[in-house]
Amino acid sequence: MPSSKNKPKLSKEEIALKKSIAAKARLMKIKSDPVLLSQHKMLERLKYLKKKEKGQRKCIKDMTPREQRKIRKKWKKYSSDYRLNQKVNQAGNNHAII
Repeated sequence: MPSSKNKPKLSKEEIALKKSIAAKARLMKIKSDPVLLSQHKMLERLKYLKKKEKGQRKCIKDMTPREQRKIRKKWKKYSSDYRLNQKVNQAGNNHAII
């Protein structure tokens, strides 16, 4: 029976990489199965509602004007980054077709 002492120690980066790969694989499996996907969405919704009830998640209308500006600025940044990525991907797809 092999001993666990012979296993090489992994660095924090290697452990994090391994963990993220496993998480992506798990999500791909969930997304490929409609039943698992519906269960996953339901659980995520319940987690969101529980956090909202505890006050860990605030609606924009419940924030101070300063917090609202900060959040909206973040939304604007995310949206512009998303549109830029879509534009780049679209341009890349057009060149592949030609």
